[in-house]
Amino acid sequence: MFQQAVRLTPDGHLERAGRLYDLRKSLTDRFQKLRDINDINESLLVFQQAVQLTPDEHSKKPIRFTHLGNSHQARFEQLGDLDDLNQSVILHEKAAKLAPDSHPDKPGAFKGLGNSLMLRFQRLGDLGDLNKSISMFQRAAELIPDDNRTRPALLNNLANSLVCRFGWLGDHDDINEAALKFEQAAILMPDSNLFKPAVLSGLGNSLSHRFEQMENPVGIEKSIWASRQALRLTPDGHPYKFAILHNLGRSLSNRFKHLRDPVDINESVMVYQQAVKLIPVHPSKPISFGNLGISLCYRFEQSKDLGDLNESILMLQQAVKFTPDGHPDKPGYLCNLSGTLWARFQKLRNPDDHNQILSHYMSAACSSTGPASVRFHAASRWAQVVKYASDR
Repeated sequence: MFQQAVRLTPDGHLERAGRLYDLRKSLTDRFQKLRDINDINESLLVFQQAVQLTPDEHSKKPIRFTHLGNSHQARFEQLGDLDDLNQSVILHEKAAKLAPDSHPDKPGAFKGLGNSLMLRFQRLGDLGDLNKSISMFQRAAELIPDDNRTRPALLNNLANSLVCRFGWLGDHDDINEAALKFEQAAILMPDSNLFKPAVLSGLGNSLSHRFEQMENPVGIEKSIWASRQALRLTPDGHPYKFAILHNLGRSLSNRFKHLRDPVDINESVMVYQQAVKLIPVHPSKPISFGNLGISLCYRFEQSKDLGDLNESILMLQQAVKFTPDGHPDKPGYLCNLSGTLWARFQKLRNPDDHNQILSHYMSAACSSTGPASVRFHAASRWAQVVKYASDR
């Protein structure tokens, strides 16, 4: 119907841009249901025409830039083409620049730009993108009142970006603000809100990160409580249940490190195993493999069961395998894998393990991406392992 309306509307007609926009929306809706890449491709072509036909002074021009940016982002998430992600950033910047602060679509433009910059940071590791992403989310939050239905999701995005920066820079202000924003978002949402489990899980994860730095027992208990609440509200079959399980596993692992209760590390391993089984082909897959490997290594340290150590190594190898070269998380996975291989080498003296340790530390140390502290650690350990070999 929308395609026919467009065909019947001549070029230059005042309604043509609006009808192209309606056609784009129907194609995007169908893509969301069927995930047919042809729909998103056609949607982009149609929408580009609609935006070109819309004059800059038109009140709907900013939101059309925003939606076109969202479409490029959606195609990036399907195909991984960085050109789409860069185009998404450009379009969201145009929307933010064009809309005055009083414009109702200004917060959405900031939010869309923040999302695209966050995705680009996750792919390329440029801290400039992360810092600007946080700034965009903060500016959007300043413009949206508490009673606006979009505010909880925005606070969640801001909190997630702050957690990410904390992981890179270790600034306690970031993790404290992240926990506060997650809590504010959770308070604004009823339990019936389908988005609430993700917010509670984020709260648990931020408190778990904070515990890793400050070891506040109250914080880790609240972290586990929030993660369990998130899991309680998440139905079986939910596409992101794996992420909620993952955060619970992390909190349990952290409490084990504090209290050394084997019940915690056993549950952590079990929860991570459930997450790995549920996770599809997704950018978070290496994270779950990596954290399952670390929990198994913790359990090995207590149980001395070589089976736990072997499975830990296997999981960390999977984390490395599923992480593309140049990804900022790869040096960390390589360091963790090297650490578990070293533990096995100390037991079995297998020269193949020793060779892999050297290779992985070298790759991590020479990486051009990833936190400098991780690459420095890799270089130090690489030198120590070389010295160990030369001394024997």
